[in-house]
Amino acid sequence: MRKNNQSILTIGWALTLLLAVIVSPAQADQNSFPSRYVWKYDSIIAEKIHKNLARGDVAVGLSQFEQKTLAKYGVSIGQSFITRVDDENWRVTRTSTGLRFEGSVGAMPVGNLQSFPIQTLYGVVPASYQSRDRDDVRMNLTWVFDDALQEKIQSHIFSAGDSNEIGLTRYQQKLLQRYGIEVGHSFQTTVGGMILTVKRVSLGLQIQHLEEKPDSYFSS
Repeated sequence: MRKNNQSILTIGWALTLLLAVIVSPAQADQNSFPSRYVWKYDSIIAEKIHKNLARGDVAVGLSQFEQKTLAKYGVSIGQSFITRVDDENWRVTRTSTGLRFEGSVGAMPVGNLQSFPIQTLYGVVPASYQSRDRDDVRMNLTWVFDDALQEKIQSHIFSAGDSNEIGLTRYQQKLLQRYGIEVGHSFQTTVGGMILTVKRVSLGLQIQHLEEKPDSYFSS
């Protein structure tokens, strides 16, 4: 009986996802990116940025991993976006070696922009966060996966039957780690118009809950 119920639930998820349209940063018009998205960097990059800006250096070097993260979310070399440093919004351009800080954008309402890879209902999130409880669900945060992983999750729900675990690459695991999401932490993400509550496990993700995203929920 339990297996039949799981199969019915899986079919229901698949039908709902089939009707949904994925909207993600990398699918957006490249030219519109600078005015629509905000990068919430992790604590390692935050330290680099603070050190460089403190000594008047507007160029910040990024590692290959950090450059890959920007590319995964559709930010190519030469493109600009918004990031927040010490309660100030900055326009930043990606370069071949990292970032170039172009200057403050003042009181730009970044709360109305979409952010990656973390979004928050309340407009403020630390560069890196730690959950106090390993099973705590951060209901005010949602993780925005890149296109490739969104498609992988969607395909898994269509075809995996009773399995609720999804493998992650070493890069994907490292990105979650950089933002303080440890093995055992649960968090939310959106895929195909659905809200998924997932737990990070040793090999990837475990789907715990899935529901349709209401109109009032912030979008990814």
